[in-house]
Amino acid sequence: MKQSFYWVVGLLIIAVVVWWTFFNPNQTPDEPATYREVLVYFTQDDPTQVVTTGVTREIKNSDNEGMLLQRAISELLAGPTEAESALGLYTSINSGTELNHVKLSQGIATIDFNEQFDFQLGGSALVTAIREQVEKTAMQFSFVDQVLLTVNNGARDAVLEP
Repeated sequence: MKQSFYWVVGLLIIAVVVWWTFFNPNQTPDEPATYREVLVYFTQDDPTQVVTTGVTREIKNSDNEGMLLQRAISELLAGPTEAESALGLYTSINSGTELNHVKLSQGIATIDFNEQFDFQLGGSALVTAIREQVEKTAMQFSFVDQVLLTVNNGARDAVLEP
C-alpha cells in the first residue's frame, strides 16, 4: 500500500512538471522578442586617428528588414547619450540631418537623408567618420551587403568626399 502511494505521488509530480513545461500560460517560446539589440556607431578620437565605436541600442523588433534598418539609423541620428558623450563619443553627422527613407533591394541598402547630411563638409577624416558611422550601423545586418547614400529622396548621391 505504501509503495502504491509513492508511485501515485511520483506520477502526480511528473504530470505537474509536464503540464507546467508545455502548458504554462505565461510562457510563449514561439513569440518573437518585442525588442532587439543593435549597434550604432559613433566617433571617438584616438591620439593618432578617428575611430568609430559601436554602442548598443534597443529597437523595436520587426519581421520587416527595411524597418529594422530604418530604426537602427534613426538611433544613430539620435546621437550619443550623455553617458556615451562623457566617454568621449560623438557623432560626426551634421546636426539637423534627417532620415527620409531606407530601401532594400538584393542586399543593397539605399539610405536617403535630407540635404543637411552632406552640407558643407570638408576634410577626409570627417567624411570618413560619417561614412563609417552609417555603413557600420547598416552592415551589421546580414541582409545588407552594400550601402548607397543619397540625398533628397534620391535626387542625388550623397557627397562624402574630402
